[in-house]
Amino acid sequence: MNPDMSEQEAVFTIRQHSCRLIIKKCDIFAQKGLKAIHCPRTLETDLRIIYKESVIGQFMLKHESIKDSIASQIKAYTENVTNKQLTNGNSRYTFSPGSVCPIEINNEKFCLCAFNEQTKKNHVKDLSIADYIAYWEQLWPNIKELKAEEVSIAVPGGRIVDVGPSEFNLEQKIGVIVHTFFKCLQEDKKPCLKLTICLWGMEAEFFNYTGWGKSILPYLWDMSYLPIRWRVSNEKTKAEVNDKKDDIDDGKDPESEIRFQKLKTDMIQIAKNIEDVFEDEIEQKSSGGSSQIITIVVNPELLRNFANHMGDDSDLRYYLSKGDKEQYDPNHLFEILSILIYEYNMFGPLNKQNIVRVCLGYTQTDHTGSFVQKSDAILTDSWRKLGTRISAISRKFENSHKEIQEHQYYYGLIKKVIDTEY
Repeated sequence: MNPDMSEQEAVFTIRQHSCRLIIKKCDIFAQKGLKAIHCPRTLETDLRIIYKESVIGQFMLKHESIKDSIASQIKAYTENVTNKQLTNGNSRYTFSPGSVCPIEINNEKFCLCAFNEQTKKNHVKDLSIADYIAYWEQLWPNIKELKAEEVSIAVPGGRIVDVGPSEFNLEQKIGVIVHTFFKCLQEDKKPCLKLTICLWGMEAEFFNYTGWGKSILPYLWDMSYLPIRWRVSNEKTKAEVNDKKDDIDDGKDPESEIRFQKLKTDMIQIAKNIEDVFEDEIEQKSSGGSSQIITIVVNPELLRNFANHMGDDSDLRYYLSKGDKEQYDPNHLFEILSILIYEYNMFGPLNKQNIVRVCLGYTQTDHTGSFVQKSDAILTDSWRKLGTRISAISRKFENSHKEIQEHQYYYGLIKKVIDTEY
């Protein structure tokens, strides 16, 4: 199998699959066929939120005059798929990584690809290498369902969304794209007949097209025959974390320790709130409308001990200290609580809404469902961000549990601390 080449592009033809892969410097919007647009997992298209220099930002700038048509196509897609879940406290949906929403504009075909997490402007979550690999593994089968003969994609990560450590460079990102595409071909799940990987800017000028065409693409194709997949070990992910931690150690993130201590303080306060209502009774309503009186029997020591030891592992401490300025990310608090709820049954028969009440020291609500204080304690900032109604906050547990399970390394670290204290 001989690759076709030019100085401007790397071309690799897979004759037995009648398929061709091209890496070249080009404008993705000028290509034929289906153009895959990486975007936030909420399929966000609002130019006040997304970055204008991103691929989705450029896409919306080019088609701003018909943004209502794009929105209606996204709405139609949302109503007809099941791979979605409600985001916290509002009606927006988050789609699983690699989901594709088809968009047609004047007979030109696009698809929005759920890539990264971005809740609002300047709130973009980084991806691990494992996340990046999983995205492409899930994307190709979904692209196949769109039945496009030609597909063009850009290489995401590096400008707006950081992926992995700084050593994870453009060539390695392309290697993941090519490897997962080839594996899909080997499994007889051909996503398309022609795939174009579009490069632009200085990275396109210095890319080794000849080397990729002659050596790397043939090598990756030969490797794809083997029954192995790329996975990121704990040690590699840990190196990725250490790379990020250097920024904190260098003083680039002085609020990190403040965020961590605030999380620890909130968790210890929750343990005290639980202790204060031990063996109290609370009314609990079922989905059918009936109610019963539940005695609160929850041991606060597990949560208190976890709070005191969650900083012992430097990687877990780094992860839990992430947030905005001096406020920690409340997702981390709910990730920990969700594991205690779903996997250790810490709160017994209490439903999610009553778990929120017990954690906050509130045991009643008024006729509107708003909090009624049991004591002079106030709702902490991290919880207030999630909503002022119990129903809105309680829905966070399930989503948080799914999110932390996607980050296997940190999930394992949290479980390790819990198991030690359980």
